[in-house]
Amino acid sequence: MVSVLFILSLSSCYSTKKYAYLQDLSADTSINKVVIKQADFLLKIQPDDIIGIDVLSSNPAAAAPFNINNITSIGGYNNNGMDAQPLKSSPPSSSINIGNAQGGYLVDRDGYINFPVIGQMKVAGLTLMYFRDSLISILRNKYITDATVNVKLLNGGALVYGEVSAPSRIGLTREKTSIYDALVLAGDMTPIAKRKDILLVRENNGIKYVHHLDMTNSKIINSEFYYLKQNDMVYVPPTKEKALINDNTTFRITNYLFTAISLISLIIAVSK
Repeated sequence: MVSVLFILSLSSCYSTKKYAYLQDLSADTSINKVVIKQADFLLKIQPDDIIGIDVLSSNPAAAAPFNINNITSIGGYNNNGMDAQPLKSSPPSSSINIGNAQGGYLVDRDGYINFPVIGQMKVAGLTLMYFRDSLISILRNKYITDATVNVKLLNGGALVYGEVSAPSRIGLTREKTSIYDALVLAGDMTPIAKRKDILLVRENNGIKYVHHLDMTNSKIINSEFYYLKQNDMVYVPPTKEKALINDNTTFRITNYLFTAISLISLIIAVSK
C-alpha cells in the first residue's frame, strides 16, 4: 500500500510539472512580476486582407452610398440611383443606419482598397483603429457630420494544429489575440504536447520563418510572438515519451499495480 501511494504521489508531481505554463514564475508575485513592454502589438492591415467597413449615421440616406450592401453600380450609387454629394448642411435626424455589409473590401497587392465615393485609399500598414479614425475624419469633413465607422478584419485568422484538443483556424476578431488565447480556443494542448518547443510559422515580406517557442517560460510574454498576426500557423508537436506523460495511461498503470499488489497480498494471506 505504501508503494502504491508513493507511485501516486510521484505521478501527481510529474503531471503538474509537465503541464504547467510559465513554470519559471513563483507563487510569490511580489518577487516575480512580469511587466509587458509598451510596444505596438496591434494588428496591421496587409495585402489580401478583407476589411468589413460599416458607415453609420442618424440619416440613413446619407450613409447608404458608403455601405457595400447599398451599392448597385460603380461610383457610389445606392439602390435609388442617387449619388453621394458633399455635405452642404447637417442631415436631418432619423433612425440610426447600421450598414451591415454582406461582403468586404479586398486589399490589393499595393495596399489599396476602392471605397465608394471616396475612391482609392491606402490602408496597408495601418491599424484598424487608425484607419477607422481617418475615415471618420474624411466623412465628417466632407459628407456626413455625425458619421461613425465600424471596421473589422473579415478573413484574418491563425491556424492552430497538432497536439491540441480541437485543431482549428482561429479568427482574429480582436486587435490583439495572444498565442495563449489561440491555444485555449483550440481546446488547449493535450497531455502529450511538447510544451517547451512549439512552432510558430510567420510570413514576413513574402518569406515564411519558423520560430521555436517555450510555453513554460514567461519570456514569451514580452516577445514579438506573444500576439498572433494574420495567417500565423501554430504547430504543437508531440513528445517522444507519450505513454509516460499521458494522464490516462498513468492512471491505468496505477490501477493495475494496485490490483496486482492487492492480489499478491491476498494470496500470501490465504497461503498462511
